Amino acid sequence: HIDWLDTLDHDQAKPYWKGVLAGFRAPSSLVVARDRDAENVAGSVRGVHEIRLPAALTTALRARAREASVTLNTLLQGAWALLLHRYSGESDIVFGATRAGRRSSVTGAEGMVGLLINTLPMRVSIDPESELVPWLQRLRARQVELRDYEHTPLVKVQGWSDVPRGMPLFESLLVYENQTLDTQLRAQGGAWSKRRFHYRGQTNYPLTVIAYGDEELLLQLEYSRPRLDDDVVARMLGHLQTLLGGMAAYPQARLKDLPLLTEGERRQAISDWNKAVSHPKGACLHERFEIQVARTPDAVALVYEDQRLSYAQLNERANRLAHRLREVGVVPDQ
Repeated sequence: HIDWLDTLDHDQAKPYWKGVLAGFRAPSSLVVARDRDAENVAGSVRGVHEIRLPAALTTALRARAREASVTLNTLLQGAWALLLHRYSGESDIVFGATRAGRRSSVTGAEGMVGLLINTLPMRVSIDPESELVPWLQRLRARQVELRDYEHTPLVKVQGWSDVPRGMPLFESLLVYENQTLDTQLRAQGGAWSKRRFHYRGQTNYPLTVIAYGDEELLLQLEYSRPRLDDDVVARMLGHLQTLLGGMAAYPQARLKDLPLLTEGERRQAISDWNKAVSHPKGACLHERFEIQVARTPDAVALVYEDQRLSYAQLNERANRLAHRLREVGVVPDQ
């Protein structure tokens, strides 16, 4: 395989990769990450959260993939792209994806022992009005098209992109394996079945999604703890599971209609945060606000970027604006 790689002319892949990445100039933002590494993070600098999807949901996802003529890996890449889209609001998403590199290599590569994988960018365009299945099929077509160029070194791909030198092409990576190491080795039987096996490793990316296609799909988020808070990553994993559940339950849905919040988050947003609050009967909104000003004048009422206004400050500014509007002749209902 290595001898074969040495014979490749990677510059032949240049037009393809320049076309794929044309116009993409900055990595998809991890908006839930800190802008820079946090100082004094207790414990390990790398963290891992994982969840096993129920067997019924895993079976449903496989069925949806077959019905759409795509792979389970395609569903996972689609769900990850949607999560990054929902978090950032961007419709042009790029993340890293590993390629096994065996089908497009030398004869016998499927049976070789050794590491043939390569990491490459996956660019996904998201129109919230798109229907799920056709969108997944286009994503799968892109995966198949990439096969002829999947041995291109990532450093060359980045050099051909419009992303400035020194800036990463992507900050998250998705890895899909058909089975966990434990499942593969215990399947040998005998003494192997009495042992447990666990793979431990890390990437140099702030966030890595690792999925194992066992009977119960295993999802792991491996992350840099100085960049991402533990609770944030735990919620992110729940959102990824919810998106996958939506794909299984609503194959005819449009992308914008797929659910993101977990059931607990939905209950919190709809019920817990919307409990009735008593106010003086007949009081207008601005009068109710002024009652709160009297109660907590120094409490923070408004936050925008690095600016903070207390209730007293906001009320003073609102009154100043109201007087100015009166001065220029503004009257009710205008």
